[in-house]
Amino acid sequence: MILAGDIGGTKCNLALYAESGSELVLAFQSRLPTRDSASFPEILDKFLELAGSEGAFKSGDCINAVGF
Repeated sequence: MILAGDIGGTKCNLALYAESGSELVLAFQSRLPTRDSASFPEILDKFLELAGSEGAFKSGDCINAVGF
């Protein structure tokens, strides 16, 4: 999986992409308010929890690359 995002002062747009051969497929995306969290790790935890509840990220899945 690849995590991509745009982190701003008011909101974070985050997305997970799955690799399918040589292509990337959007697996999950969400916009989270920055002010509701004390740190980026907290935002990331919330994002991955949301992705998990949608079946897009399971315990044991690995994020191989990150870009912001």
